[in-house]
Amino acid sequence: MFSSSISTNSIHCDTFPLISSEFECGSFCKEIDSDVFKSLIEAACSAPSADNNQPWKFSTSNSGIDVYCDLRRRLPSDVDGMFDLLSLGAVIENICLSLARISQGARVRLADANNDSFSQADEPIRHVATIEFTDQTAENSEHGLADFIASRCTTRTPFSSAIIPSDQLAQISSAAICDPQIHLHWENEPARIRKVASMIALSDSLRFRYRDFHEELHRQLRLTRNHAEQTRDGLDYRTLGLPPGAKCVLRLLRPWRTMAFLNQLGMASLLSLPSIRLVRCSGAIGFVFVKDRTPESMIAGGRALQRIWLQATKMNLAFQPLGSLPIFLANESMPRELQPTVDRVRAKADALLPSTEGFLQMAFRIGNTKHSTNTRSLRRTAEEVTFLANPTK
Repeated sequence: MFSSSISTNSIHCDTFPLISSEFECGSFCKEIDSDVFKSLIEAACSAPSADNNQPWKFSTSNSGIDVYCDLRRRLPSDVDGMFDLLSLGAVIENICLSLARISQGARVRLADANNDSFSQADEPIRHVATIEFTDQTAENSEHGLADFIASRCTTRTPFSSAIIPSDQLAQISSAAICDPQIHLHWENEPARIRKVASMIALSDSLRFRYRDFHEELHRQLRLTRNHAEQTRDGLDYRTLGLPPGAKCVLRLLRPWRTMAFLNQLGMASLLSLPSIRLVRCSGAIGFVFVKDRTPESMIAGGRALQRIWLQATKMNLAFQPLGSLPIFLANESMPRELQPTVDRVRAKADALLPSTEGFLQMAFRIGNTKHSTNTRSLRRTAEEVTFLANPTK
């Protein structure tokens, strides 16, 4: 059952279980034709991923789809694969929702795994889950969310600062069908949103001050249309909502020697200032907490986040994930010279966020906006990410 406790500054909710080591909607496994299989892979590939790295692979099983994590696409900043697993949870959710839309059920079986399986790349392709097709769907399991898989996108422009009412936030929460051990915390009071904005900007500044993450960012950037269309992954410059001339600045800042020198003059803090405006211009800020850092919990968090995002899209609300905060809170091996900034971020988080919710996997902002997102991040095709046979054999 859905329950919530609402205060002036937050909403906390628990809902039905979303995932277990064997999550079933319906019964009696069955095969599915090739056209439907391809449409399911295309829906899966519409899932979000960190810097659009698309860490997924697929193959057919006797009665469904095998989902794999391609560790070769792992970002260096990803701690224990938390963002890859979040993305794969969204992949699984998209497939299950798409099956429900055509009145097919799904049984999700997670592969046996531990944190080391996703942090060590001795085997580049790791089996994550098998989705078996069944005859029946669980009642009310789809909520019409599958219709918004293709239109879901990231909006990086300022939203209206009009607060999202608590009843609308509760509606989003109830659609997520979270595991009882997954918690969704909301902040929708202006004064607290301003504090969140300061915390996010401080965590964003770390990406510009840490060489490994700075270089990662520039590897993921696609500054030209041809580059974006050639790779069909990464951060397409056209989707970033940056002002005129920003492309030239990014090219100038690409060498770490240049960036390191300018950081002595406060460049990292300057580059993170837009984050303050963006977060302040939000109707609410959401935080997804999971029970722990195991792959099962991370995948569950990804499934929940995808349903939250799709429900927000259904309600015509813009959405932007805020990944720097959770990734730097999780990182326990930052350079010594950056540790004071990390400690400040953690102190701000401790003051603002519930201390008993578990592990923070993702933060995000939502709101109303008049700006439409005309350019979408490209995806690799279904053929590029599908194996004809089990890739681990």
